[in-house]
Amino acid sequence: MDDQFTFDEDPEMTNLKRSFSQAVLAIKSLMPTPQFEKFIKPLEIVGREEHLVFVSAPGKFVQSWVQDKYRRQLEESLSSELGERVEIVLEARVQVRTADASASQPTLFSPLVDSINAAYTFENFVMGDSNQVACKGSEAVANDPGKFANPFYIFGPVGVGKTHLAWAVHNRAQCGRKNGSVSYTTAHEFSQRFVAALKSGTIPQFHRSFESCHLLIIDDIAFVERGAKFQEELFHLFNSFVTSGRQLVLCSDRAPRELQIEERLRSRMESGLVADIQTPDTTLRKRILEARADSDGVTLDAEVCEFLAVSVPGNIRSLIGAWTSLSVFSSISGKPLDLELAKTIVANQFGRLEPSRPSSDQIIDAVARIASVTRDDLVGPGRQAWLTQPRHLAMFMIRELLDESWKRIGTHFGNRDHSSVIHAHKKIEELCRSDSEVQDMYRQAKRALGIDPE
Repeated sequence: MDDQFTFDEDPEMTNLKRSFSQAVLAIKSLMPTPQFEKFIKPLEIVGREEHLVFVSAPGKFVQSWVQDKYRRQLEESLSSELGERVEIVLEARVQVRTADASASQPTLFSPLVDSINAAYTFENFVMGDSNQVACKGSEAVANDPGKFANPFYIFGPVGVGKTHLAWAVHNRAQCGRKNGSVSYTTAHEFSQRFVAALKSGTIPQFHRSFESCHLLIIDDIAFVERGAKFQEELFHLFNSFVTSGRQLVLCSDRAPRELQIEERLRSRMESGLVADIQTPDTTLRKRILEARADSDGVTLDAEVCEFLAVSVPGNIRSLIGAWTSLSVFSSISGKPLDLELAKTIVANQFGRLEPSRPSSDQIIDAVARIASVTRDDLVGPGRQAWLTQPRHLAMFMIRELLDESWKRIGTHFGNRDHSSVIHAHKKIEELCRSDSEVQDMYRQAKRALGIDPE
């Protein structure tokens, strides 16, 4: 079989698994052998998104035990092996047991709901300007599958709530369904089942496994870039679902236009509603913290909330992780949950106290979304008036927020000369004092990046 179907042999994943194995061995001496065999040895690497490494544990109990006792040591050991700082996210995998596994074909999906993902609901999702379209669209799809937008495509950076909304759709639709099934999977899991069906010659059974499904959610759909036959299979699956009025929900870290896939598949993805989730601003981060503290039954001081929202780097997962560390440490130590303790926790967990800064890519993406242009247009050679101003704004913001050199900024925009970047900076600097439209675009871009406008 062609190498393109050996999805698990991705070099980056192979290196990650090898490094994790070494990291696990490095902490073996820190615990009794029975504990190591029961709690640490069964851990498995399942994926990575930027600095987050996802690790699967055999059940909720093992997940909680490792989280409390050895996650920090694993992170430090794995970071040392990889030569970069990473954060481990522990997930509990569901054990599927059958009376006679050899007597039947493997099912396409894991059980529909488990104790972890069932906690993701619309009621505990905090909506704001950056995720309003995605949230309201998700509710409409969950309430009336196949009628509102089909397919429904959600995209945005890591840790902004895509998976939360996907499971909220699943759980709402599962409770309200009258017939058919509701299923959630990842593109990686889907590909594994597809490859297994190809190898075993059971493609007809694979296709039939979808017949009773009336709402299918596929997370991390960008994985489809890895194989032509996989893309072809998805194309036919799309046609089958949409023409029969069954609902498809897709999640990705990128818009369909940014995926390296066949044009006909991209066209199908764009034929329904495409909703992006932007990086939450400080106001939304504060509301998320307040909601989490309220859910935990803990009083959160406004000053502490403000500090965490501004100072914790990274995405919402990192923000919630910082809050969890703070509240748990306060409870265990008996120390008051005040600003002094918050500063200590943030310094220990993230190694710095200053507010996080966006990357140049995040700035370009934010400006592109606000100006309603594509990233490729913004960094490309086009000189139309409707492109020039947002491009100049993106250059200006990279210089102001990141203090990159003129030459370095030029490399982000098709290796433009440094003199062009200097001209762009001066132009926007002038317009920010006199042009209300540019001022508004600048404010919107800062909000999208989680930076409060002055």
